[in-house]
Amino acid sequence: MIININCEGVSANTVIHYHANICRALQYAVKIKPIVANLPDLVESPKKNNYVVSFYNAEELNQLLAAIRGERIELSVILAAFYGLSRSEVVGLKWSAIDY
Repeated sequence: MIININCEGVSANTVIHYHANICRALQYAVKIKPIVANLPDLVESPKKNNYVVSFYNAEELNQLLAAIRGERIELSVILAAFYGLSRSEVVGLKWSAIDY
């Protein structure tokens, strides 16, 4: 069996996740005996990239808030800016979770 994954254009962290998932699946196959060895264990994973957090300073935040004033996305940007929410957290909010 040959597994060919095109990892061009993805980060080292994504490749590490692919490798871990493939290893887990093949480790289970070794356990139930359709295969005798888990070959991805022999492959070196790339080094994990450290995520560098970036954030807006006060001036940049004021410019952003001025630029989106009156737009449909204004509430989402305000929530993200003032509560430190990520995009997925803002999108996942329900109106019942907001306490004015």
